[in-house]
Amino acid sequence: MNLSSKINVGILCITSLLWSVALSGCQHEMTDIERLELTHGTLNDVVPVGGTITVDGQPQAGIAVILYDGEGKKLAPIRPALTDEDGRYDFTKYVAADGVEPGNYKLTFKWLEIVKDKKLGNQVKGTDKLRNLFSDPIKSQLSVTVEEGDPITDLDFDLKTK
Repeated sequence: MNLSSKINVGILCITSLLWSVALSGCQHEMTDIERLELTHGTLNDVVPVGGTITVDGQPQAGIAVILYDGEGKKLAPIRPALTDEDGRYDFTKYVAADGVEPGNYKLTFKWLEIVKDKKLGNQVKGTDKLRNLFSDPIKSQLSVTVEEGDPITDLDFDLKTK
């Protein structure tokens, strides 16, 4: 290889390296929302909604907090949120704790046993420890209005069973 060929190869290597460095600076890591929009199209806006549930004054883990969207007898359940050991819950639409779409909702509660399954993850099973006192969306007197741009972080309830 003559000197001219060696210089051309060197210039080509340096140019490739510079372009690689320059282009890597232009890239950014995609967020979970960007990935979802890429695969599912435009996502609806959501508002953070969460709070704390206690039973007879005590926080309890594993209570399903269920929102129902709609009126009358055709209520459609929204994915439930589960309370943690401090009784805290947050609703999730797309990514953890991002919230729900604005609207009027009825609330219900079920407290089932959480069973850990190696293949399926956490599963809820058994009978309602709240004795179905708060599980009927038609009879529920508990509701919330979620407005665009107005997060609700203190949607707290003390469920009385005694």
